[in-house]
Amino acid sequence: MATVEVYSLMLRQEWQDEQRRHGRIETVLNHRLRPTTHFIGFEVKAWTESSDLEHLVGWVADVLDQLRTNPGALPVGQSGMPEKVYDHGTARIDFHFWAADSAPDDTDRISVGGPPIGGFINSASRLRAALKYKTKKYDLRGKPFAVVVGLVDPMCDLDDVLNALVGDTAVVLATGEDTRTEDGVFGPQASNGRGQRRPELSAVFALQNWFPGGPYVPRLTRFDNPVAAVEFPADALPFGGHWGVTGKTERQVRADWLVRPVPPTFADTAA
Repeated sequence: MATVEVYSLMLRQEWQDEQRRHGRIETVLNHRLRPTTHFIGFEVKAWTESSDLEHLVGWVADVLDQLRTNPGALPVGQSGMPEKVYDHGTARIDFHFWAADSAPDDTDRISVGGPPIGGFINSASRLRAALKYKTKKYDLRGKPFAVVVGLVDPMCDLDDVLNALVGDTAVVLATGEDTRTEDGVFGPQASNGRGQRRPELSAVFALQNWFPGGPYVPRLTRFDNPVAAVEFPADALPFGGHWGVTGKTERQVRADWLVRPVPPTFADTAA
């Protein structure tokens, strides 16, 4: 008998807002405009509910007409591509335009690429805090306990999951050796019981590419707690990659990849 909790690690809220805002504008531009000689990319600097989307579509169409007539009509920016700023009302958007290598067809989109998002990528620390909270909120009564983490955050990969579990990478200044900080969720609990580590957490499963109708087959990777109070059953959940104990002595436990993570597989090619 074992307990399983499910947790979804989402993109940071401000980045979700950025994607949503960018996506709305991009959808309208792709629906209303078709590429002829140039594609576009853009970065939204300012946009509110009162911003005029119709005006923006007309402005972009006019600029594309200028470039079609005269490819040198706009100044070239640091990226080496023609650039122009849309500045109208409450909106300000930086556009860049690049020439099509060949004649676009009817299926090509005018806008290519997602929104540029910036800031500190803290996927590992957010996951670490969530796992610590989820482990301490249950009275497990000695039962195996695992958390299945849905990696919805595109910034979070398996390295971030491992950092959350075993601690961030660091270097010993005196020797130059690689080491790990003692802030991971896996490991023995501190004597005062206040540390990050949670031996009650038997294992963590990282679920990637889970999106109904998406292009990839979902992947589940298992991470075993090397000093878990109770081991999680080996056959409880199917998995591909597996990280766990590779050696153990009275004073030390070593862990590494037992089975390397499974690479992405397109759904239509999966056997």
